[in-house]
Formats: sequence, structure tokens, C-alpha cells
Amino acid sequence: LNAITGQSGKIKGTVKDSKTDEPLIGVNVVIENKQMGAVTDVSGDYVILNIPPSTYTLVVSLIGYKQVKIHDVRVYVDQTTIINVSLSEEAIEIGEVIVKADRPLVRKDLTSSELSVTIEEIKNLPVENLRDLIQLKAGVVTDAGGGIHIRGGRTSEVGYMVDGISVTDNFSGDQASNVDIQFMQEIKIVSGVFNAEYGQAMSGIVDIITKPGSDKFEASIDVSTGNYISQNKNIFDNIDKLSPLSINDLKLNLSGPLNLFNKKFGYSLAFRRYDNEGWLYGRRRFNTFDSSYQQGKIFYINETGDNKIISLNRYLNYNVQFKFDFDFLNKIKFSNLFLFDNAKAQYYNHLFKYNPDGLPKNYSSSFTNIASITYLLSNKSYFNLKYSASYSKYLRYLYKDLKDPRYVNPELLRQLTSYSFLTGGTDIVHDNRGMTTNTIKGDLVSQADKYNEIKMGLEFKFSKIELDNQTAKYKDTIRIFDYNRYLNEGYFKYTPFDFAFYIQDKLEFESIIVNAGLRYDYFNSRGKIPTDSKDPENSVKKKAKSQHQLSPRIGIAFPISVNGSIHFSYGHFFQIPPLEYLYANPNFRVGPGGLYTLMGNADLKAQSTVAYEVGLHYGFFDLIKLEVIGYYKDITNLLGTEIHDTYIRSDRYAIYSNRDYGKIKGFTVSLSKRPTDTDYISATLDYTLQIAEGNATDPND
Repeated sequence: LNAITGQSGKIKGTVKDSKTDEPLIGVNVVIENKQMGAVTDVSGDYVILNIPPSTYTLVVSLIGYKQVKIHDVRVYVDQTTIINVSLSEEAIEIGEVIVKADRPLVRKDLTSSELSVTIEEIKNLPVENLRDLIQLKAGVVTDAGGGIHIRGGRTSEVGYMVDGISVTDNFSGDQASNVDIQFMQEIKIVSGVFNAEYGQAMSGIVDIITKPGSDKFEASIDVSTGNYISQNKNIFDNIDKLSPLSINDLKLNLSGPLNLFNKKFGYSLAFRRYDNEGWLYGRRRFNTFDSSYQQGKIFYINETGDNKIISLNRYLNYNVQFKFDFDFLNKIKFSNLFLFDNAKAQYYNHLFKYNPDGLPKNYSSSFTNIASITYLLSNKSYFNLKYSASYSKYLRYLYKDLKDPRYVNPELLRQLTSYSFLTGGTDIVHDNRGMTTNTIKGDLVSQADKYNEIKMGLEFKFSKIELDNQTAKYKDTIRIFDYNRYLNEGYFKYTPFDFAFYIQDKLEFESIIVNAGLRYDYFNSRGKIPTDSKDPENSVKKKAKSQHQLSPRIGIAFPISVNGSIHFSYGHFFQIPPLEYLYANPNFRVGPGGLYTLMGNADLKAQSTVAYEVGLHYGFFDLIKLEVIGYYKDITNLLGTEIHDTYIRSDRYAIYSNRDYGKIKGFTVSLSKRPTDTDYISATLDYTLQIAEGNATDPND
């Protein structure tokens, strides 16, 4: 018993008499050392639901027959592992038969393109973080800033899940909670048409299952150091010197059983501290209070810095993950997951290369708690209820106190000429954002009969966003500005609401597997928009419209031989743009003298994608697998910008809108070799050809 859809798989099969080939009724099929199992019916069929992803030993027994133990039975998330067994009548001596399960090279119930990576594979892969793992999937690329793009989609189109709950930051569209790869039991990356249980994503799903407590105590510690070295001294400063402590990475992992209150608890703990000095450096030629100006053809430069080398893209991160779980009366399982992340970062800005002390730093922290309770209704159905509470904080400033006298006149923060550097000044912007999200999610799973597994669920999400951005305001043009006067742009609070419902059926026959589902999404920004676009600040405001969509999805797989299958899938997808684009510039103020203002739009529609996919999976020699996947996506209501005029001829502004669209088509070819008992080498070769066309690029690129 474990939680649940999107987090577990199942084992099913048929038990027969080895001599007569007749089905056997009443056979006990249990997972060794786990309180999970089933009994065969009149047709000899059995099914074990809700199994956490891992490798197990299956024990099959019936009075009068030799017991059979099947080792190395692998269970994957959302997949069916088929184990058929033949039992022999017992002779005079009592014994058991031990066999090793065959792991099929081709998973024939896959109706979409996905990659599952187990904890054993993660340990053997040369990867350091989640981004490295995601890039193992064909069709995935990263941009210069590290953003993930799946099959030509934008970075914000990827949905991140941890233990069945979304951990996507709805404000920015990024992943809100980091999970160390050593804390993962399995990760599933879906780049095709994903099932109806997944929402608020258009390009793909990254589904992380965290590691449960183990039956025995385990501990590990990993320490590594390093630095960046290059001989391109004409491009990079201070990067040709050996400094092995520039990068420090400390990882600690603990797991095991714990007996409390006569109950057996399992726990897992992961801690990581990562400190990276970076590879982009500046030189303190100028102090923040220095100034320069031009008079005619003569430049007057006041340079008082000490010429010291300063890192301009340092990153320091702490994260902690802790999970505990326990069973109660073999019918109820409770688990609780804590995620904590704290980061301090500085993002390189070329203008500050010789004035490094004027560049602000970014501070972020997040806390997520996911409580889950699963109740076994019968051997063939269960219900899961989850509650998640998360809080994230983002700050950007140079000095914490806005009245800090080290802030100087913004007039110093300017370039003498184009393509030059800042010769003084301080960044005076204070960004302060907090977001609280409470999610309630319920799922019911039932194996209705031998062929139908039905899932249904609903989700409520309540969010609160608090924006309190301030900007220092100077009084005159003297060097140090009057810090007793500053502009407070105001405190704004928004409470968007999400609701979703889904139902899906997985039909499994020998000749065809069908995943059919329907999802309904509803979103209300609870924001307001101006009624007069030519005077947005002073016009009457009206409530923004709610957004909703019904999204059908279907995937069909056809096993074509013992070693191969083909699949086809089709689906509609609904995703609200990142909320920062709905609530930007909450005062609706238009800057004077040109096109300098970018405004949010709480009335943005949901972005929509219709996706198609067809694929072939074939295995050779039980060793090499070939996958050929073709796909097509039609995307509408993409986020873009449009220009609006005001009543003042010289003043215009841009506003976010759903004016963009695109089409993506392509195919991937993947050839992979799996390791064997005598050959421990695994290898993968991917090729992707893709054409992505649209009327515009991401407005923030």
C-alpha cells in the first residue's frame, strides 16, 4: 500500500498448472517482505495495485504445489508489469522454485513517449542534478540560461511533480522545490501526450517519486570540489588560475526504520550544500560613488577602485528533504514529505563589470509540505487524499535597508556612450515577492475488472501572491540621494484559484492497450483590468474573466510481436501563463516619453496545445531497443505582447496578450543498449529532427 496514481505501478498476470495448463484459483501472490498481495480468481488472474516503483521478489504459493519465488520484478510508475506463473504439483519432498523475472526490453503498454529512470540507474549515471537527468530524453534541449525546452516548447510549458503534487512555481513557471537526485526513487519524463491526471503543462511532465524509508539503516556522504579553467584570458578574467575550492558540493543521505509508539516508521533524509563561485568575474576599477561625464569630446572619469577581482555570478544553495511514512492496520498508509530550499545568487550583468559593488543579489527560499493518506477500500481499489502547503519568497536588492546611505544617486548609474560600462552607481530596485499555495487533491483508483483500471480525481488549489516592490527615489542631483524619500509602489495581494477534475480508463487486452481520459480545468485570476486601454491607470477597473477548458486525451498501443509495439496518441492541453504576466505593473502606470512600460494582463486566456504522436518500439536480441517517434503540435493563445496608444501622443505601452501561435513537427530516433549480467555497459544514441514555426519568439527572450 502506497500513494498513488502518478506514483505507483501494478503487477498482474495469470497462474496456471504446469501440466494441464489450466488456470488455478485461490493462489496467493504476494510481494516478499511487503504487506501487499492478491489471490487468483476463477480464471487464474491476479492483480496487485498501488505498488511503489522499485524491484521486488514475488512469492507464488498454493497448497499442493511447489512455491515459486520470482526475483528482480521491476515496477515502474503508471505501468503494468506482467508476471505469468506456472506451478508444479509438489513431490514427496517439499521445496521451492526460484526464478528470475524477465524484464521486457519493450514496455508494450506505453501509449506515449516517456523515459523512466530508476534509483539504481541514477546511481550509475554521470549526472549531478535534475536538469542532467531530463536531458537524457530525446527531444529535450537546454538554452544558454539553463532553461529546459521539450520538443520546441517554451521553458514555462513543463510541469514538475513531486509525489503526485505539482511543485511548479505558478508565478514564474519554473520548478519551485528542488529535489536532490539521490533522494529520488524514480523519475519519469513524459514528452508526448500525457494522461488526463496531469494538467497545467503543454510540452511535458517531469514526475519525481521520492525515496521511502528503507528496512535497514543506510547512510552516505559525498564531497566534491572543483573550479572552472580556460585559456581564453582575452574573454574571461581570472579563469586561467587553478583554484580547486571554487566549487564545493556536500551531500548527506540517511534512511532507515524507526520504531515509535509501537509503530514502524520509515524515514529518508537528504541534505545538500552547493557553493559555486562562478566563472564570470569583474574588476573593481570604480567604486559605487565614482562618476564620469563627457564635455564636448573630452571624457572626465573618476576612478578610485582597488582593481580587485570580484565574482559576479556566484551561487550558494542549501536544500533539505525529509520523508517519513508508516502503515496502520495494513489498510491505511500515511506519509509526509518536507522540502526546504534556500539560495543566494548573483546574475552577471556586463554593464557592472568594472563597478561590481553596484550589482544586486537575488535571495530565494521555499518550503513545501506534502501530507498523503491512502486507504485500501478492497484488494482492487483504493483512495488517496493529499494536502500540500507551500511558501516561497523571492527578494532582489543590493542593500537590505532601502534607507541605507550607501545607495547613491541613480544619475551615476549611466553609460557615457553606447557599448560602454557603468563607472559608478548602485542598483536601487527592491523586489519583494511572497507566494503561498494550498492544494487539496483526491484520487480514486479501481481495477473494475480484468481489463479496466479506472482512475478519477479532483484538485483544488488556493494561492496568495504578495507583491511589495520599492524603488529608491532621489531628490536632486547631488551624489548621495535623500534616503528619507523613496517611492513605494504599493503592496498588492492576489488570490488566484484553480480547480481540476479528471477521469481516465486504462483498458488492457493482449492485442491492444488504450489510455482514454477527459480533464476539466478551471482558473480564476481574481484580478482586475482597466476599462479604458488609453488611460489604464485612471480608468475604472473591472473583474477579469475566468478560464476553463475540457481536454480529451487518448493513447493506443498495439503489440505487433513479442519484441515490438506501435502507439498513437492525441490530446488537448490547457495551461495558464505564468502569473507574473497577469499581475505585472499593478498600478497600471504608463511611463512618459515613449515606449518604456510593459503591463500585465489579468484577463490572459489559457494557452492551448493540440498534440499528436505516433511511435514504434522494437527490441533486438533482448539487448538493443529501437524507438522511432513522430510528433506534431498546434499551439494557440501563446503569450506575446501588443502595443497600445494613450491619449498622450508620445506615451505608449506594451501589454501581455495571447497573440502568438506556433506549429512544431519532428521526429526522434533512439537506439539504446541495456546492461546484462556479464556486460555492465549501457549506452544510448538519440537523433532529433524538429521544425518549430511561430509568429514570434518568447516575449522575454
